[in-house]
Amino acid sequence: MNTEIKNRRYSSRYSKPVLLFMLAYFIAFSSDFISMTMFVQKLPGMFFKGMTLLSIAISIYKIYFFDTFKRKEIIIYFTILVILLADYFKYGGFVFLQLFILAIAARDIDRHTILKFSAVYLFISIFLIFCLSELGVVDNLLFIRYLNGRQIIRQSFGTIYPTVFGSMIYFFVLQFVYIKKNNSYSSVFFIAIVALVINKYTDNRLVFLLLIFLIAYIILNNIFNIEKNNSRVFTSIMKYTFLTFSIIIPIIFVYLCYNYNPSSRFYYELNKLLSNRVYLSWKGFQDYPITLFGQKVAQNGWGGLKEVSVGFVYFYLDSLPIKLLLSNGIFMFIIYIVYNFSYLKVLFRNKNIRLAVIIIFIIAYDIIDEKSIRVSLNPFLILSLGYIFDYQKIKNDSSDIKGFEDKKGIML
Repeated sequence: MNTEIKNRRYSSRYSKPVLLFMLAYFIAFSSDFISMTMFVQKLPGMFFKGMTLLSIAISIYKIYFFDTFKRKEIIIYFTILVILLADYFKYGGFVFLQLFILAIAARDIDRHTILKFSAVYLFISIFLIFCLSELGVVDNLLFIRYLNGRQIIRQSFGTIYPTVFGSMIYFFVLQFVYIKKNNSYSSVFFIAIVALVINKYTDNRLVFLLLIFLIAYIILNNIFNIEKNNSRVFTSIMKYTFLTFSIIIPIIFVYLCYNYNPSSRFYYELNKLLSNRVYLSWKGFQDYPITLFGQKVAQNGWGGLKEVSVGFVYFYLDSLPIKLLLSNGIFMFIIYIVYNFSYLKVLFRNKNIRLAVIIIFIIAYDIIDEKSIRVSLNPFLILSLGYIFDYQKIKNDSSDIKGFEDKKGIML
């Protein structure tokens, strides 16, 4: 490992460092995606643990023998690593440790290679699990929800829960929107169809709403050319709005959940809108203290439709800020806030408005679900350290998405 101050990207997609990273990413991606499908019931837990450790080992090998670091990076990485190790021994699980090591290994890997791989592999994986569920190879779990006197049947399409399938589609759409050079009204039509299908078959209403807001953004961008607006005033307003959003929204949500009042009409409507997430988060605060390095929080969900024992009480923390605060501790919650703020600040400095918008949509999603920390769903997380430490300066121009479309705007 070289500590020389040096910024670079490997020029060849077939060089040894690139192949090592892509192998580690492929293993992590595959293991993570499978763990969200009904195949999780057919494979032993040691399979997933072994795949995770293998991915981490390959990443560390690539980092040690091929990567260079700024001195500032070494200090920051070491500090975060200590916190993550403390979190691991208190909470268990390799999720954040694996993400962090993969993100370090990805710093100087060409972003196009990673994004193309992620989008294509995610699409193929979703398509395969859907087909396998329709063919009966894996179960398509059905869940019934009663809403305003109506019976709604929700399908999981081979995943462990309908909202999981909806989240997979959501993150594919975000990658699609970022990759596509010109999101014309054909993109709006495509996303609208996807949103309607997701809402009808999985009843993932919150993802449906986020996709509607995404459509609204694309339309506004087509009208006002937001991503290439050269007005300093407009860019500054947008920048500080986004930076404030990244800090305030998670904190406000935590505050609302902590102070939830079952007799309040406001809280009743908010809890109803967010599918009981406010109440469940409040219950988490009632049952568990807030700690520095986290703790094991016993959760009971419907994922995989396991056998329900006598006395079963549903309790699951969907919201990522709440999950981080209770399960992983104050330090991890602070890292999450600082990470989002730093990421957005760098993106605005490099005038990558589109990716900044994508990150805002991910932060909004985090309020309702925690799957943005999934390796197989969120490549923007893997790429973040390369952006933050200027290994890959990103500008929202044609060079940023070179190779994704031909001159006619057709995806390659």
